[in-house]
Amino acid sequence: MKTMIRLLWIGILTAAVCAAAEKKSLPSSAPSEPEAQELQDQPLEPWRLELLDLAFETAAKIPVKPHLKDRSRAQAMVVETALKLDQPGRALRYLQRIDNWRRGACLADLAVYAARRGKAPLAEQYLRLAREIAEKGLPNASPEPVQEWRQDLIKSKIAQVYAQLGQLETALKAQEGLEPSQRGKMLLGKAQLQQKDLFDKEVQRLESELKRNNEDVRNNVLFSYAQMYDMVYDQKEQRTELEEKIRNSWSPLPAFLRIRLLTQLTEAALEHTDSAKALELLEEARQLLDKYQWPDETLFALGAPLAALRYRAGQREQAQKEAQELLKTYEARRQAIFNIYRAAALRPLAEAYAKMEDKDAALALYKRAVEEGVENPNSRPRAEDLAATCCSMVLSAVEPDAELRERIRQIHKGLGQPW
Repeated sequence: MKTMIRLLWIGILTAAVCAAAEKKSLPSSAPSEPEAQELQDQPLEPWRLELLDLAFETAAKIPVKPHLKDRSRAQAMVVETALKLDQPGRALRYLQRIDNWRRGACLADLAVYAARRGKAPLAEQYLRLAREIAEKGLPNASPEPVQEWRQDLIKSKIAQVYAQLGQLETALKAQEGLEPSQRGKMLLGKAQLQQKDLFDKEVQRLESELKRNNEDVRNNVLFSYAQMYDMVYDQKEQRTELEEKIRNSWSPLPAFLRIRLLTQLTEAALEHTDSAKALELLEEARQLLDKYQWPDETLFALGAPLAALRYRAGQREQAQKEAQELLKTYEARRQAIFNIYRAAALRPLAEAYAKMEDKDAALALYKRAVEEGVENPNSRPRAEDLAATCCSMVLSAVEPDAELRERIRQIHKGLGQPW
């Protein structure tokens, strides 16, 4: 019976995304499918699709017992990558193979994707399934109990979908009772926030969240302000108000979160071709980075994106110099970095070089990340690193050469005991 229910559930899901393709073959007299069901994968180079599939299959090789959490987290990362690349059908196929609560979280992400594209009925369909998992767990037997924080994570995404659809009252109801780590994330959509009265109401609502005087809520609210900053960037008064609110409330935040906020604001400025403002924010972030001693993996994760943003803002030589300094730092500290963290340190640098239009340097770093990822003899960290490096290459559009493709396949094939 459970198997039948699961097959029915999968069939409903698959039909939703495949509907558009099937519609083309329907006779003219057949009832037309709802327009909202048209959610199709966008064209993508074959090598990127192949690498994405290999990333997912690598994650799926991690055994459920005893590594269900790690396996599901790695699978969810590939789903997230697929959505970033406008591959909702692929994301759907992937998430159906996730065997814990993260399937519900991924369904909610797919609902957000649909909502942002105006596919309200489809978003609602995914939400119902996500809510079912949040409340009851998976239709098949799961070895993991559904814990409250996991339910709340899914529910916060559900609230976000309703907010994107403009159903604020429903969104507010959905986030009632959420634990602090999930509050303050919900935001109206861009079109709504560009209306002054709705913008003011949203700011007031987030201000009331800040009054909870909770660290997690404050962090979420400040990053929500940063998202709003991008959405209303062309409205100077609102943009200035948001930057002031961030600065007025961020003093308790650790420096790495302030750097991430400044990074997000810089990206927004560059998206709106405001290089002068981007460089101003970038300098502030760089000063914070230089002021403190960082754990290695944090240094590369924070510093490499700043170099890439500086390049994009027009200071190309300085950006390349900063990236080279980070690479020298990696070389100097490599032996002190535990082997399961080395590939994670190199990936942001490879991504930065790709953004700085130096694909050869990026490819060389990805090759090195692949080899660093197999330093540890256990297959679980090997699989996690390989899947993450493949996703990073796909997102950065750095095509592996024949040698690297063969090496990736070889590592994938060799995954096995000990895990």
